[in-house]
Amino acid sequence: MQKIEIDLENRMVMLPNFYSKYSDAFVYYQVEKETDNETGNENYIFSFHIFKEDAKMNLPILMSHITEKGNLVAPIDLINVYKLYNEELYFINNGFTDFIITTNKPEKGLTLKDSEYLLSLFGTT
Repeated sequence: MQKIEIDLENRMVMLPNFYSKYSDAFVYYQVEKETDNETGNENYIFSFHIFKEDAKMNLPILMSHITEKGNLVAPIDLINVYKLYNEELYFINNGFTDFIITTNKPEKGLTLKDSEYLLSLFGTT
């Protein structure tokens, strides 16, 4: 997990070097908005998938692009959330080629809720 910044002028998210091997590829992403029942706080989760088959079929599937340098072209809805949350976004690699960008700063280690969500992305729950 790492805090990320978006280059608003060029609309780019700097991805870790690992993703440069996917340069010039399109990635699929989905956006989920969660509301904490106890606090009322909202959280946005952007799930990015290298393969469309990994996306949840009950959510809209959108596309973005990884540039030649391995950076992600930031979708406008991600930029809007970035501005709304005062530039507080976090990048999580879930151990596969897919990744998540979220407004929720993860606690140290995964919670049960995090684990269930990550498993649901791959249809295993």
